[in-house]
Amino acid sequence: MKLKKENLVISGVALLLFGILLAVLTRSPISWIIGGLGLAFALISCFTEDEK
Repeated sequence: MKLKKENLVISGVALLLFGILLAVLTRSPISWIIGGLGLAFALISCFTEDEK
């Protein structure tokens, strides 16, 4: 069973990669928001405590 921290890392990296892909293909401003949100999720997961 995955922890909340692992889910945040996975979703953050997925959003970051999707934002990069979107930026390369379309160069739209929404890709910066998606990539920034993914980066924020990945950084937040570094500082969260694991629940037991």
